[in-house]
Amino acid sequence: MHPNLPWLPSGLGLWSAHPTRSPSNQRRHYSLVLTSFQNRSFTPHLIFTEEIDRTMNPSLIDQLKEIGLQLGTNGLPYRFPIHPNLVHFSLGLFIIALIFDFAGVFFPLERPILKGFAIPAQRQNFFDVGWYNAVAGAFISFFTVAAGFFEILLAQPPTNQVSDWGIGAGTTMLLHGVGGILLLAMMVGTTIWRGYQRFVWRTNCRNEVSWAYLGFALFLMAYMAIHGTLGAQLGAEFGVHNTAAHILRMGENPNVVLSEGGMDL
Repeated sequence: MHPNLPWLPSGLGLWSAHPTRSPSNQRRHYSLVLTSFQNRSFTPHLIFTEEIDRTMNPSLIDQLKEIGLQLGTNGLPYRFPIHPNLVHFSLGLFIIALIFDFAGVFFPLERPILKGFAIPAQRQNFFDVGWYNAVAGAFISFFTVAAGFFEILLAQPPTNQVSDWGIGAGTTMLLHGVGGILLLAMMVGTTIWRGYQRFVWRTNCRNEVSWAYLGFALFLMAYMAIHGTLGAQLGAEFGVHNTAAHILRMGENPNVVLSEGGMDL
């Protein structure tokens, strides 16, 4: 049985701990690792390693305390992270916009299918959906990026752990942050480009968007997939602002703590 986690059965997994003296602004935490075996089944193994957390911006935490805000178990002054929730709107709305623009261009191929389901639709309907979703996605992305940068300042990334891509937490966070600004710029630029096509350049054209626009849309969706994976790795693999991961780091059982409400989440 693990000396710091008495709720963990000794036969459940492997563990190792190497206690060291750490400064007051550093703390020990543990990693939850899923190990895959060759028999195609996944067996959970809790591998506990000594890691050091460093808050990205300690002065920000002090400022939050001065105005009466305390950090919860997830490392944030509120119950649920904002950025991971808003990002679904940013990506979802914009991807829908691009897909409907493709659907508008290839409308002649879809017409028999729509008629088969008795769905009344016109080519312009698809372009309308594409335009309004692009505007909404670009607009909400400003709030998504702003929330992301606030939460990244309060992040405590592990220093001796790498993702499935072999990248450390700090580097992943940097790539995700800088990549987020670049993605926001591309989304806003694409929306402006889309607006000029809709209202100026292609007002008399059958297709409201150009082939160059569709080609860039494919690149943008691929970029979103890579960028989104980096963000998912921060939460799922590195436990950044992950409530269950933070509870594990403190040597507690998440099932017990969350069911009893014994911690400020």
